Amino acid sequence: QRILARARKLLADSDADAFSVRNLAAAANVSATTIYNLIGDKNTLMLEICIEMVADIESQVEQVDDEHTLEKLEAGVLVTTELVDPAKQELRRAANIAFDNLSRQGAYKAEIEELTERLLAGQQRIIRLGQISGKLKGAISAETLSRQILASQMKTLLDWTYRHITLGEYRKRCL
Repeated sequence: QRILARARKLLADSDADAFSVRNLAAAANVSATTIYNLIGDKNTLMLEICIEMVADIESQVEQVDDEHTLEKLEAGVLVTTELVDPAKQELRRAANIAFDNLSRQGAYKAEIEELTERLLAGQQRIIRLGQISGKLKGAISAETLSRQILASQMKTLLDWTYRHITLGEYRKRCL
């Protein structure tokens, strides 16, 4: 956990190109061999950060009251960007950098697709609840709508991740 915490900080404070097992080992006060033995290489470290973020988002979205589906859709954006909990901004930024880097490399492709599907599943459930309750109208399926929402938010999400805009600006653009 200590190594992963340092990895999140290093990745969030720099970018994937500057992030290395050697730098992490120095920051965590362990050997690079220890990191390779406990966790793995740079890409495996980044995948672990992605997994942590997805699990955190899933648990937070589940805590939002199902009766308020439109508010829950907004809460999904808030949770994703961690406007609700500023202490987790480092995790979000590090995981977004990791997702972006692993996706561009094509590394852990199946795992990244599975994590993306998990994120979409929560959003699809919220959309379905809105459709069933009559608060969301239209013929677009929950699956299609959730993918459209994600696609429309990606550029803005990366702008926040790489510090081109603030969280407040990200939220305003997404909502």
